[in-house]
Amino acid sequence: EASILHSLHHPCIVSLVGISIHPLCFALQLASLGSLNTVLEEKHKDKSSAYMPLGHMLTFKVAYQIAVGLAYLHRKNIIFCDLKSDNILVWSLEVQDLVNIKLSDYGISRHSFREGA
Repeated sequence: EASILHSLHHPCIVSLVGISIHPLCFALQLASLGSLNTVLEEKHKDKSSAYMPLGHMLTFKVAYQIAVGLAYLHRKNIIFCDLKSDNILVWSLEVQDLVNIKLSDYGISRHSFREGA
């Protein structure tokens, strides 16, 4: 995972800040809003936003940023094998902000080659 994270530099991909050997752990950028799953669960508690918890524009923007992040990974020949709302970190809920989400958790990601994964 560290070798993959070290090679990635994109606004929609969480950045590796550092590595500790003893104990072994990675330091990543902090997403103070948590995962998309956490944000959606919180929004779901507010019954007034049940149909489209993030609103139309932000929902489309989040989906677009996920696709942009995945396209970047594919250009780097990385297969992101664990796409789920827990692995999408929320940076901002403001539509006007440039980055709203970042993809994270590359533990089961793998490099692809011409012959396949």
